Amino acid sequence: MKKLYLISLRIFDSRDAGFPLNYKEVTMLKREIFFEFLRHNADEHIAVDLFGDLSTPAEIFHLLSLVPKEIPLKISQSDSILKGLKFNENIYLLDEPFVMDAISNPVISSKPSFLMKEDGQELIIESGLNGCVPVELERPEDPGEGKIGFFTRFIFKSEADQAKMFGNRIIFECRDPGNSLEKRLLENLSSDAAVSLIRLMDMDIEG
Repeated sequence: MKKLYLISLRIFDSRDAGFPLNYKEVTMLKREIFFEFLRHNADEHIAVDLFGDLSTPAEIFHLLSLVPKEIPLKISQSDSILKGLKFNENIYLLDEPFVMDAISNPVISSKPSFLMKEDGQELIIESGLNGCVPVELERPEDPGEGKIGFFTRFIFKSEADQAKMFGNRIIFECRDPGNSLEKRLLENLSSDAAVSLIRLMDMDIEG
């Protein structure tokens, strides 16, 4: 018997709303992974921790109503989100807990995957979709497939422009040094110290 597991996808999760993630984009990606999971051929489809902590009954019912009637879906949820809810006849809730790594969650895994169990053998099946794992960067660069590079510190505009070319996400941006005097003052400073000095200069001018 082929059993296919979707592990800790956690659709509608608070973790998906934190910088540099876009909650709506991550939710749509997770929905696509869920439906890809359902399209795989298996005797049993088992979703472990399918829903996250922001799930509402309306969202849960809507998503599960889209599961084709000919596909029996078993759900093992480690919290009480699904307690007391009634679903279509092809949706089954499992009481037994499953402890597994979150390989299907695109916020945690750069290549979301499914686990297939058959005749005592286990096989990892990669999704056709890439993840969106946040990776904090020291300099503008391509963080790699399935990852989102981001900066939480102030960076100069020229560095920010370069970062944006890689799709890196930025919170704070500071102007570049504007004249030779500023450049000489900054030449022996670290990047963080240089940005801080420019910001102090601008604050003095504004004050």
